[in-house]
Amino acid sequence: FIKKTGMVEEFVTYDGPRSIDCLAFTEEMVSNLTERMERAANLFTVFYPMVVPPKPWTNSRLIGGAYYTENVQPYRFVKDAKHNYLSELENSDIDAILGPVNAMQNTGWRVNSVMVEVLDAVFSMNVDISSLPTADPQEIPAPPPGIEESEDIAAEYRKECYMVHDMNRRMISKRIAVLRTISMARKFAKYDTIYFPYDVDSRGRAYPKVPFLNPQGTDYVKSLLEFSEGKPIETPEHEAYLAIAIANAWGQDKLPLQERVQWVEDNEVMLQEVALDPLNDLRWTKADEPFMALRGALEWRGLCEHGYGFRSHMPVHFDATCSGLQHFSALLKDEEGGFHVNLTGHPERQDIYAA
Repeated sequence: FIKKTGMVEEFVTYDGPRSIDCLAFTEEMVSNLTERMERAANLFTVFYPMVVPPKPWTNSRLIGGAYYTENVQPYRFVKDAKHNYLSELENSDIDAILGPVNAMQNTGWRVNSVMVEVLDAVFSMNVDISSLPTADPQEIPAPPPGIEESEDIAAEYRKECYMVHDMNRRMISKRIAVLRTISMARKFAKYDTIYFPYDVDSRGRAYPKVPFLNPQGTDYVKSLLEFSEGKPIETPEHEAYLAIAIANAWGQDKLPLQERVQWVEDNEVMLQEVALDPLNDLRWTKADEPFMALRGALEWRGLCEHGYGFRSHMPVHFDATCSGLQHFSALLKDEEGGFHVNLTGHPERQDIYAA
């Protein structure tokens, strides 16, 4: 296949002393994929978002939920579950699991077209953003002076070239993921509401079935999606939740909650400047979650322009602090453990790892 097509290359990488034989797409193959993705999007065998509410999962039907079409393979509610196990579940009451999963499936989303254009632009321009691969491979460095006279310099140069080659190979799949995400986002941007089918793993954790574009994606993916049904910001409490989410994305998540709100208010001018010209004012690219930081700046600008009553579509993500230890501390009524995982109502944020 390698000899006939030239689309795959072999290489060796190293994990400590162990050598690993690998295969990777060549740059020519990536280029071909990029050109064909838009034209042949419907031929890709992936699960897409839905444009109608998904078929609900029920106790009596744990295979073939969500999708109505017969053009996708019916899948199981529990990933990789055997038929006997599914039969046992069908004879058990699992409404406590089915209810939340169906609710997640019925949550309407939409694509934020502004963020799609920003992602496409900064990716094409190879802007240095921590969460985003470069569109083009890194160039091999020029040989340094003295390489022909010194074996040490030559060895260091070979090592440097290997590192660049290795990084370029690793970036290929990440580039393809960005291109597929942009392609899918453009495809579904025309719909007012889209939905994401879910399944669960053996532990009961729920995951969207759709690859590339989904609410559990990386920073740049999450920034492309927002709730189709907005809700008005009408009180200082509503405003504070939005401000906390924005501060978190900008790397201020270690501050007490009220100080995060204050940080957003203190940096309001900067946020509005970034929102007005994100392709030239690149301060957002240095944030902890760059694309969600920009998405937050856009939302804050909307609130500043319209005031209370502004209808926000931006998700505000909540995260637990070491949720496993939170459960243990709560079950055991452990005040010390509960203090370190922020269960005791202490105003300052605790970090059990630092403690």
